[in-house]
Amino acid sequence: MLESLFITSDLPELPSFFLPVSTFAPRLTHLEINTSFGALSTILQGILQSVAPQLTRLGLTFTLVRSPERRDEILSSLQPFLIACTSIIALRLHDPFPSELHHVLSLLPSRLILLDVSPLLLDDEDAEGMPKGLAEAFDLPCMAQLRRWRITREFLFSAPDPALEALAEEQWRAACRARGIEPRGAERYFTD
Repeated sequence: MLESLFITSDLPELPSFFLPVSTFAPRLTHLEINTSFGALSTILQGILQSVAPQLTRLGLTFTLVRSPERRDEILSSLQPFLIACTSIIALRLHDPFPSELHHVLSLLPSRLILLDVSPLLLDDEDAEGMPKGLAEAFDLPCMAQLRRWRITREFLFSAPDPALEALAEEQWRAACRARGIEPRGAERYFTD
């Protein structure tokens, strides 16, 4: 039985032998979506929404997409799917900006236990202390039961001044600990 599936956003729709996905893969609990190729098609959005409630683990990759307009289109195409993900407990995001991290987390109706953000992309606005989108993510409903949050150290903060980078990381770690969340970096990975 299929429990895990990896798809890319350039796939206009799933092959017909996969349909309906809920029948073909009734045990599908882990989905990885690489959005590097753009927004999800309307057909693919509908197909994914049908299995969204049964997923417990989700990975989203934004690698290679640098245009803010394209990134906004991708996030918009994911919105109905993310709202339908009512059972996600483990989320992995690759290459989000702090505002995108906040947006994705604000859409999830379920409460996360594990969160992996590696790497978190930063721009010049994020050079002083913990980025606003990252700081505000702590207060979202999906974060209420979070136990572990991993952000890879080597990409965590790319501030021009190493002292600012260390300050931002320490602020994030302190905020995690204050909420009973175990912060993890590249030195310690976690499993479910």
